[in-house]
Amino acid sequence: MQHLDTMENPMRLAKDYYALNMEYRKWNSQLGGVYAASNKVTPNPHLNGQRRDVVATDGTKLTLVNDAYMSQMVFESVSRNSENPIISKIVSLNPLSPKNSADPWALGAKSIGAVCCYHHS
Repeated sequence: MQHLDTMENPMRLAKDYYALNMEYRKWNSQLGGVYAASNKVTPNPHLNGQRRDVVATDGTKLTLVNDAYMSQMVFESVSRNSENPIISKIVSLNPLSPKNSADPWALGAKSIGAVCCYHHS
């Protein structure tokens, strides 16, 4: 019985992290992305089109940040700045960005095309 509890808590935690990641991705996506100052965020090389880079009326240069790019930047920040980070990664079998290629662990997961989370040890 104790073994089930040992497995249940990490699974619940992973599901909570997944739900959190999906919720802020959905929020960004429903807005059509959000704009950030180009001097603070590198433009997404995988976004093309007239709306990616714009200039505000005050002259500030802005770049569009979609949900996947935002998630990638947050995941990288957590990985860099946390002593014992939860590692999250967007994976796909057909990624636009090579960073999102599925590794052997993700290929064995039940849900490719989603966000994978695991604890770095």
